[in-house]
Amino acid sequence: ACTGEAAVKVIQDEHRILNELSAEFKVKPEELGNRLKQLVKQNRDLQKQLKQNATASAKEQVAGLVDKLIEVNGIPVLAVELQDLDIEALRGVLDGLNQKISSAVIVLGSSHDGKAGFVASVSDDLLGQGLHAGKIVGAVAKMTQGGGGGKPGKAQAGGKDGAKVPEAISFIPKILSDLL
Repeated sequence: ACTGEAAVKVIQDEHRILNELSAEFKVKPEELGNRLKQLVKQNRDLQKQLKQNATASAKEQVAGLVDKLIEVNGIPVLAVELQDLDIEALRGVLDGLNQKISSAVIVLGSSHDGKAGFVASVSDDLLGQGLHAGKIVGAVAKMTQGGGGGKPGKAQAGGKDGAKVPEAISFIPKILSDLL
């Protein structure tokens, strides 16, 4: 609380700020609140659209990713880094790959907002060979200062260091060899 000259100064500063914002947003001071609400909503909608576009774009890559299957100790493995996808988008790509590939260990990783994200799946026919998606993804995430896990057939993880995603993905064949 303030009185006298200090109160006048506070009011003048607030009035100046209000006028600057009104000029910046090209609205009358009394319309500023509505304009800010409109911009916040517009920003949320654009972020949502960007996220949907990224997911759709990643799902379109599924056909090309199938060609990257390798074998580790006789087991089909797909270990791929995708660019700038959040965990939800990675799960969408994983689901698409699981529909195209009937038998494999699949591990996808991505750096998003500086953090690492991983998803993994092990097809039903490979579960009996000691493979566990939660253990695989947990080991991969450790390399990015993170952790995670899940069920034997499907799991996800995250890490603090998104820059280490390519390195972590490259270690998947060794991780699988150690588990077999």
